[in-house]
Amino acid sequence: SACLVGSEMCIRDRAIATDALLLLAKRLAQAGQRPEAEKVYRQLLAGPVARETRHVRCAALEGMARLGGDQVLSELGAAMKSDDPQVRATATRLAGVVPGEAATRMWIESLKDPSPLARAGALDVLAGRRDPAAAPAALAALKDQDGAVRAAAIQAAGVLAGPEAVAPLMGFLASPDPVEQRAAQVALQRLKGDAVSAAIAQSLATAD
Repeated sequence: SACLVGSEMCIRDRAIATDALLLLAKRLAQAGQRPEAEKVYRQLLAGPVARETRHVRCAALEGMARLGGDQVLSELGAAMKSDDPQVRATATRLAGVVPGEAATRMWIESLKDPSPLARAGALDVLAGRRDPAAAPAALAALKDQDGAVRAAAIQAAGVLAGPEAVAPLMGFLASPDPVEQRAAQVALQRLKGDAVSAAIAQSLATAD
């Protein structure tokens, strides 16, 4: 019983200390002390990932993203490979709003990651960023060997690309995978412009 009470107090004390660190980092950032705030956030991100502490990691990622700059990119990239779906979702959402060409280049480079989960996550980020510079990478990912990555690439192509995406997306309409079929339909509907409509009409002559 004494051990249990001691354990509960330890957990409570740790939670209080963590909340204090998050508040400290926020106030440092508000005061313009960005390096100091970043140091605290990195300290929190370096802690163990567990179900009861996932909110700490997510809050630290949010804080890092608010600081801006390229310093958050490596942390977001690592978080997107987390086994925790909530941490991955938070990192993906934040990565979509971090501005700058460096961020876009980093996520394009992430498409070389051996992990299909990481590649699919990078495509989701690129789609959210809506940077046309990532269109060639999304189109290339349509040939990925992993089905989940291809599905993510289809969605990204519908957001990032133009008429050049019509032919490969039309091909997915005949895919035996219903997920790919539906994703291709949605992607083709998202593509805008007269050139897209003309390309779709032209492809009907040779389509399955």
